[in-house]
Amino acid sequence: MARIVLESGGPPRSYPVGRSLIIGRHPGCGVVIDDPQSSRENAGIAFDGRAYTVRDLESRNGTFLNEAPVLGPEVLHPGDRIRIGRTLFRFELEDDDAGLAPELRVPRPPVVATPPPSIPATGRGPAREREPVVVQGPGAAKSLFYWLILLGVLAAGAFFARQAFIWAFDRTIPK
Repeated sequence: MARIVLESGGPPRSYPVGRSLIIGRHPGCGVVIDDPQSSRENAGIAFDGRAYTVRDLESRNGTFLNEAPVLGPEVLHPGDRIRIGRTLFRFELEDDDAGLAPELRVPRPPVVATPPPSIPATGRGPAREREPVVVQGPGAAKSLFYWLILLGVLAAGAFFARQAFIWAFDRTIPK
């Protein structure tokens, strides 16, 4: 069975992963962390039948795997470190993990270490850049055309309502 071990951010503790595990500040999470830089539901770890993966759950400050931002589901290897805010976990496997791909049972090859991103004095972690959203309408000429059609329909409706009233009024008054 896989587990994550709390390395920093509290007293050392081990959490079994099972089929899935949610990490965050919310009391309903499988692993509740007391870190102001974490979201209510910050990260999820899941077993898909072949590998354990970690993914960020659209958290405000992100989830980091070996100090690299988690942008999509990332496969976990023994010894990988998952950071949420200032809280650090280490991913471990036990020998009885049947069904796990053999290449995922060994630690990840070493990578040139990069320093963790600095956390600004505001207390918030590094912000992820978002793509700009462009809202585009039909254009000024089409909008004016649509407004003129709407006014025409309303005016025609008023004209026909007036004509119907006059016709009904003429029918009810005796001559």
